[in-house]
Amino acid sequence: MLFCILYTKLFKLMSALNLQKSYLTQHGQMLAVRWFNNSLLYGSLYFAAMTALVCLLSLALFLNEKSTQSYGLIFSMPFTKKDIIKNKWFLGIVIIIGSFLINALLISLFYLANLKWIDTSLNPFSDILKWLLMDSTVYILLFTIFLFFQTIMGNVIFSSITCALTLLVPRFLILIISDILTISFNLAYDSKLLVKLNDIGNYLYIYSYNFPNSQWYNTNAKNACDVYQILSYPNLSLKLLICWILIILFSALSLYCFSNRKLEFNNKIICNSKLETVFKWCVSICAGLMIGAFVGLGYFNENIFVFSLSAILAAMVAYYILNKIINVMA
Repeated sequence: MLFCILYTKLFKLMSALNLQKSYLTQHGQMLAVRWFNNSLLYGSLYFAAMTALVCLLSLALFLNEKSTQSYGLIFSMPFTKKDIIKNKWFLGIVIIIGSFLINALLISLFYLANLKWIDTSLNPFSDILKWLLMDSTVYILLFTIFLFFQTIMGNVIFSSITCALTLLVPRFLILIISDILTISFNLAYDSKLLVKLNDIGNYLYIYSYNFPNSQWYNTNAKNACDVYQILSYPNLSLKLLICWILIILFSALSLYCFSNRKLEFNNKIICNSKLETVFKWCVSICAGLMIGAFVGLGYFNENIFVFSLSAILAAMVAYYILNKIINVMA
C-alpha cells in the first residue's frame, strides 16, 4: 500500500513537474494549470489499486486462520474474540494510516523543495492535508466494511467478492429507480427528482467518496496556456462525518458478530442462520433486478411489464440456485 501511493502520487507529481519544466524550455512559459492539485487528487489507477489492496489486506488478516482451521486453537487461548477482531482492525488501520502519513510527508517535502515551480495560489499546501484526511478516511472505512464481511462469512475470498459487489448495490438501485421513474412519468433527465436521486446515489456510493469534482476556468481564453482545471472534494466535511459514523457503526457490528460467532459455522458461507436468509433474498432480488433491467429496459426497449416479469422470474431462479449452492458448500 505504501509503494502503491508512492507510485501513483509522488512519482506522478515528479512526472508532472518534468512536464512543466519541458514546456517552459520549449515555449518560454509555464502552463497555467493546477498541475500539483490535479496530479495529487486524481488518478483512476490509484483508486482501483487502493480499493483492491484494502480488500486484500482484510483478506490476508483472516486467510491463514480460516484456511488452516486454526480457530479452535485461537478461541481456546486466554483472550476473547473481541480482542482478536480489535487487533486485526488496529493492525489494518496502522498499515493504512502509516502508508498515507509517510507519503504525505514525502509529498510535502517535494512541494516545499519545488515552490518556484508551483503557483501556490492555484496549488495551495492545504490540498495535501485535504487529500491525506479524505483518502485515508475513505480507505479506513472500506477496510472496516471488508472486515465486517469477514466476520459474518466463512469463506475469505467469497466474503471479499460479496463485499465489493455489495458496495455497488445502492448505486445500482438508484439507477434502476431513476430509469423506471423516467419511463413511467416521462421525466427529463435533468428533472429535479432525478437530480436529487443522483445526489442521493453519490452519497450511497462509498467508492466515489474521494473522487474529486472538476471545474474548468478561462475556457474562452485565446491562449490554451490560460485554461486550467481545478479539482476539489465536494462537501468534504459532510462526507468525513458520514465516513466516521459508518466506521464506528461497522466496527461495532464487527465486534458483535465475531464475538457471537460459533465455531461450527466457520465452514459455511454465512456464519449466522438469520443472516443467511437475508443474504439469499438480497442476492436474489439484486440478480432479478439486474436481469430485469437488461431484458425489460434494454432488450425490449423500456418495457416496464417485461421488466417486472423477468425480474420476478430471475429472482426466483436465482434464489433456488443460490440455496442449492449454499447447501452444497455447507
